[in-house]
Amino acid sequence: MTAIQEAIKRDRAARREHAGLSELRGRYQALTPREREVMGRVVSGLLNKQVAAQLGTSEITVKCIAAR
Repeated sequence: MTAIQEAIKRDRAARREHAGLSELRGRYQALTPREREVMGRVVSGLLNKQVAAQLGTSEITVKCIAAR
């Protein structure tokens, strides 16, 4: 009985993780190519002002995209 309960717990956790990843994929797919470009730089660790300088846009624009 304990093994079955553990298996059910693991299955629930795996399903939650899968649902979370699916949601993230959907959000990523909803971004425009430019937004993806900005997000790629932001998540790589660049500061907003560095991203803005690289892409020739304003820091405020980068902040708005990153907050999305």
